Amino acid sequence: MLFIMGKGDGAPVEGLRDLRNHLEKLGTIGVSLSGQELLDLAIFLDSVRELKKFVSRYRESAPAIHDVFNGFTPIPELAKSIRAAIDDEGNIRPDASSELKKLYQQERAAEERILKEVNRQMRFWEAQDVLQDNYYTLRGGRYVLPVRAGAKRQMRGIVHDISGSGETFFIEPLEIVELTNDLATIRLKIQVEIHRILAELTESARSHLETLRLNARLACDFDFLHARGRFADVYQFSIPEMTEGGSLNLLRAHHPLLYMKDKNSSVPLTLRLGKKDNVLVVSGPNAGGKTTALKTIGLLSMMAQAGLAIPAYPDSSLPLFCRWFADIGDAQDVTEGVSTFSAHVRNISRILREANEKSLILLDELGTATDPIEGGALAVGILEKLSRCAALIIATSHLSPLKAWAHEFAGARNASFRLDEKTHQPTFQLMMDIPGASEAFHIAHREGLPCDILKRASELLPRGEADLSHIVESLQRKEKEIGEKKREIATLVEEQKVLRNRISELQEFLKEKEKRLTEEMLEAKEKILSEAREFIEKQIANLPTRKEATTARQAITKELQTVYKEQRKLQETKFRAIDPSEFKSGQTVYLPQLGECGEIKKIDRGKGTALITVREMEVTTPLYHLRIPEEDAAPRQKTPRISYTRKENVHLELNLHGMRVDDMLTAVEKHLNDALLADAPYVRLLHGVGTGALRRALHEYLRNHPAVKEYHLGSPEEGGGGVTIVKF
Repeated sequence: MLFIMGKGDGAPVEGLRDLRNHLEKLGTIGVSLSGQELLDLAIFLDSVRELKKFVSRYRESAPAIHDVFNGFTPIPELAKSIRAAIDDEGNIRPDASSELKKLYQQERAAEERILKEVNRQMRFWEAQDVLQDNYYTLRGGRYVLPVRAGAKRQMRGIVHDISGSGETFFIEPLEIVELTNDLATIRLKIQVEIHRILAELTESARSHLETLRLNARLACDFDFLHARGRFADVYQFSIPEMTEGGSLNLLRAHHPLLYMKDKNSSVPLTLRLGKKDNVLVVSGPNAGGKTTALKTIGLLSMMAQAGLAIPAYPDSSLPLFCRWFADIGDAQDVTEGVSTFSAHVRNISRILREANEKSLILLDELGTATDPIEGGALAVGILEKLSRCAALIIATSHLSPLKAWAHEFAGARNASFRLDEKTHQPTFQLMMDIPGASEAFHIAHREGLPCDILKRASELLPRGEADLSHIVESLQRKEKEIGEKKREIATLVEEQKVLRNRISELQEFLKEKEKRLTEEMLEAKEKILSEAREFIEKQIANLPTRKEATTARQAITKELQTVYKEQRKLQETKFRAIDPSEFKSGQTVYLPQLGECGEIKKIDRGKGTALITVREMEVTTPLYHLRIPEEDAAPRQKTPRISYTRKENVHLELNLHGMRVDDMLTAVEKHLNDALLADAPYVRLLHGVGTGALRRALHEYLRNHPAVKEYHLGSPEEGGGGVTIVKF
């Protein structure tokens, strides 16, 4: 679905309707649908027809969409019959049937007769000075005249109303009563005919009930899938890999609500846990990000298993869980006499009873709300028990015994958040394998607690706790320094790799150039000597003596033999020996004795010889004399002069949305060449998030490109996981 959205092709979902009530009525014999409900069916079926066409367009490029939703079944005859009888407002059309059309004509004729008679009565009684005023009106759907109270006995008719003052009686003359009764009869017949048409259309729809139910189920699934796709596309979320019993790797993951509220202010979380790491103890200062990290992990794992994309890099992976447990927040209840500690213990007791090996357990401030020593011991016992029955437990705590336990226990790890060393503000950056200090004094000072209290508290702090806090802070500083050194070393290693590659390329270039120059020199020398020999042969008759001519010819022949010998030596470097048993008929081989190549016509394994065809001649030679060409020993063409024209107006951005892998790689190769010729410092490749197939193929190509210095996924400001930045 993300692939389709990347092509800008909108799915026709506007006409989808919730048909649950409609289908329930159709399932009840004798119940008819209203005009609006029938119109809903027609609109829904029109949308089903368009969705059928839509999924058919992607039979090849999005086969999963086609296979799942190819079952859409339009019912064009039903939609057509409904449209013929129901207008766009959900009302029955006047010409829905010949009988209804006839009745509407009778209704108009009856209304004309009534109005004609009303006007005649009004003129007559006005002349008799009976009317209060010269007009007529309606009361209860009947035409009446305003008659003066004193003259009401002069008009025969039915009194339908009296004015508030009692001075005016609204009377329907007897001459109009019969005409109005006729009109009422016609209108009753119209309603009967309308009900008949609705019942007939309903029965027609009822005959397709199972098909309508199938379409409704598929439409519901498609609408849900489309909504999830739009959700991922709008927020540029990614689809992580889901693994059975695998590791948890969240790369630059965000709390979804914080990210959707303000993605620029949301700080990403990166957490990598191996398959054997099933307990993580997160420590650090209050308001430092611990609880938010817990909720982020729980929410993202639930979102992924609900089929939703998540705010994390596409290389993220999550295990499959079957149950989630959380003990977060204060659940004390004074009315029940339940303390904070009691509430936590109740929750944890339930978790211990119900958790299994596929459960994710999130525990916030484990072991608090009681004596720290006893709370720490309880927390250690709880985690040891849970580690044997749950897939993954993540707990936050300030307790030193718990940090020490996580450092020693197999399968458990420490992690921490910290405050900035200079500003003492939260960094919200998670550090693995380093326990964190609570930094209560720094936070209390930041929040305005008097300095004399902080000083006294520092004096009262047990020496062991003070030493531990200093040790943790020292470890954090050293870890930061080590991280910086590692990044510097990594940079130097990458630069060294680049230099080694360049040196290797230069050595190959010089080697090839030396070989090429030697070949050209020998060819030139041969040509000069041949021309000299030809010249001498022509001039030999003019030599004073035959002896001098012979001496000159011998000198040139000797020099040519030297050239031929050097050429053959150079030629032989292009061929290598192999085991005689590997030769086969039809193979091209090189004969060093002749300095020629030929084709094996026949092999005699017993004698260890081969019959070779060389320039239409047959030669028998031992197999061990033969050589075969090296892979790069193909005849070399003369190298043409190469020049290039500097590219102008090359865009730094290339949109790859909707491309297949082969087309994408072709487009990227051309764009990189153009950017290099334009001396561009970098390019931005827009590939979107989707399933990650396009991104993986792109990164594999960039990893082996000789001109690419580095590449990385974009930060949230640069476009997130849907963008790759390439530097040359």
